Amino acid sequence: MKKILAIDDEPQVLAIFQRLLEAAGYEAVTTAEPETAMALLDHIGPDLVLLDIMMPGLDGFDLFESIKSACGRVPVLFCTGYPEVFAGQSERVLRLWQKHFEDGLTDIVYKPVTREDLLGKVESLIGPP
Repeated sequence: MKKILAIDDEPQVLAIFQRLLEAAGYEAVTTAEPETAMALLDHIGPDLVLLDIMMPGLDGFDLFESIKSACGRVPVLFCTGYPEVFAGQSERVLRLWQKHFEDGLTDIVYKPVTREDLLGKVESLIGPP
């Protein structure tokens, strides 16, 4: 069974992700604490990381950079409620995003996300469950 690690600071969003992903046949592990994500990444070895961008403390871009440094081949699906999230970002963030977006292992969906959009993006990155 393919494993997905979902990281979002909103527990209700994580509950929705978990329900949708598990109903589709994926195994979903969730955390509302971005600081514990790297330990979970090492522990469960996910096939995909579903990552919020705007979180208190460690934001999604910093976590993305850590994930890609540690295990660059794991696909990351950003999920954000802020379509303007890239406005005003540093050149470092934009270069990192572009590099990984072009390799086919990074994508983005916007909240509120529909079941079809979420599962379509997940399948495009890692295939069916």
